[in-house]
Amino acid sequence: MAILTFLISLAGATMLLLYAVRMVRTGIERSYGASFQRLLTARQSHL
Repeated sequence: MAILTFLISLAGATMLLLYAVRMVRTGIERSYGASFQRLLTARQSHL
């Protein structure tokens, strides 16, 4: 039972982390707009 609780907690923590990262990225994209988009595309072309 303890293992199941741990796995559920781990899955929940992972989902919250992914959600938080998405929210931060959305906030940055909204605040910086086109300049941030150019920065991302420039970095992707170098990879």
